Amino acid sequence: MHPPCQSVVMAISGAKIASYWPSSGASYSLTSCGMIGEVSRIEIGISKMIRKSVLAGAFLLAACEVTQPVAVIGDKGEIFKGTATASMAEGGRFSASNGSITCGGSYNLNPGSQTTSFPVICSDGRKGIGTATRDASGVTGSGTIRMNDGSAWTFVFGPSANAF
Repeated sequence: MHPPCQSVVMAISGAKIASYWPSSGASYSLTSCGMIGEVSRIEIGISKMIRKSVLAGAFLLAACEVTQPVAVIGDKGEIFKGTATASMAEGGRFSASNGSITCGGSYNLNPGSQTTSFPVICSDGRKGIGTATRDASGVTGSGTIRMNDGSAWTFVFGPSANAF
């Protein structure tokens, strides 16, 4: 049984008369009184809707990933090809291989900066520190890697990496 409509009345779409009354919590109930005594009740939980919207937005951001090709060129001409994947929820990760050796790592996205540094670890035991500079789009760019054996590598990521 619905509680009786209060005295506050407003017109909805010219033909229906609607009244509202406060209900418990942060939700509001809207009752539409039809012509033949029909009563339909629509309850809108405003706080629930906001909470669901925030959760849905967070889910969409977490699910959003961008994967781009990457090409790494060692100082002796070795070419490693692979991918770099960036995710708002997880940061970035990359992996590249020359067929026998695989190098990879992870990085922070640093949204406020176009430059980021990251560790590199290779399957043959080599390690290094890379520095990447993204262009304005944030999904393409280039950088260098200084390996622990003294070698300096360069890399590109984005569509230009497909040229290698």
